[in-house]
Amino acid sequence: MSSKARAEFDNKTKIAALERAGWRCEGLLVDGTRCESRGPFDFDHDQTDREFGLNTLDNCRVLCRGECHKAKTKADRIRRDIDIARAKRRDGRKKPGKIKGQGFNRRVRRKMDGTIEPR
Repeated sequence: MSSKARAEFDNKTKIAALERAGWRCEGLLVDGTRCESRGPFDFDHDQTDREFGLNTLDNCRVLCRGECHKAKTKADRIRRDIDIARAKRRDGRKKPGKIKGQGFNRRVRRKMDGTIEPR
């Protein structure tokens, strides 16, 4: 995990983003229509810091503090967890899975050389 503080947008960028959005939320509802909430707002990175997203107007999205921002944050976390799991598998850091049926009273056992034999 990184200990660096999360970068925030400056006030000039926030105001420009609000004007671009027409002082409304830029999030999309489940049915694909635009959310019409008029605040309070959060300013979210389209491309996150982890993905090397910059604090520019192009990377700033105005989202209401309700369902829009919660849904975007949840999607970002799921995507981050998937990326971490893929990196672990790629680098060989994931523990190997257990053999089905292996254990104290099971039908197979694993020998010290890695081979599997019936009990």
